[in-house]
Amino acid sequence: MSGNEAIAIKQNVVPMAEKVFLKVRIDAIKRVESKLFTTVSCPARDEYSKPNCYQIRSKQKFGEIGEVTQIDCQLNGFIKAFSYTNKSTGEVNEGTNGIMFLDLVE
Repeated sequence: MSGNEAIAIKQNVVPMAEKVFLKVRIDAIKRVESKLFTTVSCPARDEYSKPNCYQIRSKQKFGEIGEVTQIDCQLNGFIKAFSYTNKSTGEVNEGTNGIMFLDLVE
């Protein structure tokens, strides 16, 4: 990667952060290198809807599978811009992808 490409990539990434408080049930725990990825479910809004599910990234285990707990998380992520060509017109357009992570506040 040349210096110009690195500058172009850096300009296309916009960092953001926000805190969230969640009441969750722990469904699964997986270790990847030095991080734990805990899959959790939040209570459904009503009896007919599906619960929201998330993965929480942490350094340490914050509960056991099946346990209901309350946690503070830092919402981290970035918007990544990319270029694509419209197949119909051949026009080059800009698009974006939102990449988000929930990190446990430890």
